[in-house]
Amino acid sequence: MEQLLIIGGGMASARLLLELAERGFRRPVTVISDEETLGYNRVLLPDFLGGQCTLDALNDPRLAKLDLDLTCVYGTRAAAIDCDHRTVETSDGDRHSYRQCVLAMGSRVPLPDLPGMDKAGVGVLRSLADALRLDDELEPDQAAVVVGGGLLGLEAARALLARGLRVTVVHRNPRLLNRQVDRRASEALAAQLEALGLSLRLGDTVQALRGDSRVREVLLTSGATLPAHRVLFATGSVPNTEFIQASGYPAATGIQTDPYLRATEFGDGHCFAVGECALVNGDHFALVEPVYAQAAALASVLTGNRQPFQASTPSTRLKVAGIELFSAGNPAALEADPRVADVIVEDRSAHVYRRLFFTEQRLSGAVLLGNTQGARNIQTHLGQLCDATGQRDALAFGL
Repeated sequence: MEQLLIIGGGMASARLLLELAERGFRRPVTVISDEETLGYNRVLLPDFLGGQCTLDALNDPRLAKLDLDLTCVYGTRAAAIDCDHRTVETSDGDRHSYRQCVLAMGSRVPLPDLPGMDKAGVGVLRSLADALRLDDELEPDQAAVVVGGGLLGLEAARALLARGLRVTVVHRNPRLLNRQVDRRASEALAAQLEALGLSLRLGDTVQALRGDSRVREVLLTSGATLPAHRVLFATGSVPNTEFIQASGYPAATGIQTDPYLRATEFGDGHCFAVGECALVNGDHFALVEPVYAQAAALASVLTGNRQPFQASTPSTRLKVAGIELFSAGNPAALEADPRVADVIVEDRSAHVYRRLFFTEQRLSGAVLLGNTQGARNIQTHLGQLCDATGQRDALAFGL
């Protein structure tokens, strides 16, 4: 039987395998991955580095007993794809044919072209290899700089802080989590993080990294300098589509797909994309929940059921440096829209801030900081009509 070929062994790929097994998929499956472990939980890498979980906790035990005809090819990456002949060539020179190919290469942190980027001590926290290397090299009381004040940057900073390092977060925007929360929540979060011992340099950027062969300090565009034995970049992400483009297919900003996850600009209906390398109907999804929903939709397509991926209002629930946070919709845009009404609950002494947004009397977004009680109920009501004051207040108070 002709095989299903999956390029990438990350969380999207692993979830797709689980969904396929659940649906009784019987054709041979081959996974090609440049890493050595299938489907470990990247979200927990800061927890592992910070000592909050073990290495074993990163792995999903279900992957070890999948009811699939599965072959995993580790330690090599896809180098070229020929959609006309349905083959993929890997960096070690092997060639794999396929009946259908799933592109699940994920994304990477884009590193800026700055003086000193080649120095030892400069890197990212994106893979298990990154986490293991940092785990071996970190020493207490070192000075560390994390560039990027988004979710990944703050989680990396929290891990370094837990290891006893002196940590400064440099963020080009005047607000932390400027894509996930409103102004007041950002200010409250910044105050709480500083109380935990984290230093913040907001509205500033890195201009150069200085030192001998190893980084020793960071020069900011403001002219200030920061001591730095370690610099981690967490400055967003870009899709890993280089080999697709090198093969002559369009994918500069991601692999365009339809709601059935089929690549629409190449592949003649035999190539699919899922996860952070995919642009589904032009939209990019980086959070775990929508990526898992993509995997479920694609598994249904590959097993003949053809259930499309339907994007819901984006939401995320997590802990930022131990501080509970739930965000839904686009709070930054909603707070600037004069047509949007809101309900705010705040208790500064308890470090609790909760704000719900309503567009045309429908719940369109939320920020819960310090107390995420009722987050699941709020998520259920997103997009629904909430025209009664009592109902809005109950949701805001987590009832």
